[in-house]
Amino acid sequence: MENTCPEVFSMATPSEATAAGGRVRSIDALRGFDMFWLIGGQELVLILSALFIKPLHAVLKVQLDHAAWEGFTAEDLIMPLFLFLVGAAMPFSFARRIELGQSKPPCTCGVLRRCAGAVGSGHDCPRQSVGLRS
Repeated sequence: MENTCPEVFSMATPSEATAAGGRVRSIDALRGFDMFWLIGGQELVLILSALFIKPLHAVLKVQLDHAAWEGFTAEDLIMPLFLFLVGAAMPFSFARRIELGQSKPPCTCGVLRRCAGAVGSGHDCPRQSVGLRS
């Protein structure tokens, strides 16, 4: 079948999408953007907008705060974006490990170990925030 899509919509080849180290640049760029917001980038953005772009400050202040029970703001999409990125990166990570000669069971054990650590540390955070001890 003939390719009828214009060049504007053409997809990058895997070699064009990956950096020299074999990493997917688009996932790394989006992960960096997401990590900026996860580590508190909203404070920097709010300070800069208050200093230089005052009309935008009020809009950003609303979007960079969690919404009440109904609806959502940009702030509420940061953690789901991170979880999406983790899922998007997994096939590349598994393929790389298998390419290096690691079998599937150690890959699976590594995932389960990381999940257990994340769940364990995540369950500890709410207790600390309200002053309860484990």
